[in-house]
Amino acid sequence: MRSSQVDASDFVQLLREFLVVHRELSQLFGGDAQDDMSFASVRALVGDDNHSVLYRLKERSHALFRSDGTHRSKNVRLEALFDLAIGSLFHEAMKLRESLYQREVYAPRLESLREASG
Repeated sequence: MRSSQVDASDFVQLLREFLVVHRELSQLFGGDAQDDMSFASVRALVGDDNHSVLYRLKERSHALFRSDGTHRSKNVRLEALFDLAIGSLFHEAMKLRESLYQREVYAPRLESLREASG
């Protein structure tokens, strides 16, 4: 971490968001919860704004760890790797959210259109 550029309170907030995301993901994917996974449960975790904890984590990580490429120390590379992992997690969760939306919203509509058309 570039201590001269990162405020300790920003890092603490990042850690808090990380722990909330960990807890939420553990609940979402733990035990038999996968069978009951719904769009609503994933939407609460990942979204397009600050209401989503995973969005907040991604944005905070980007703000703290995105580098302009001028610092090449081992710590900066590790921070960049962490930031990429968080960004990837966010985008994969968005894909899951959209897949669940299609399953729960579009699939029933399509089925009712098929039945109506004979």
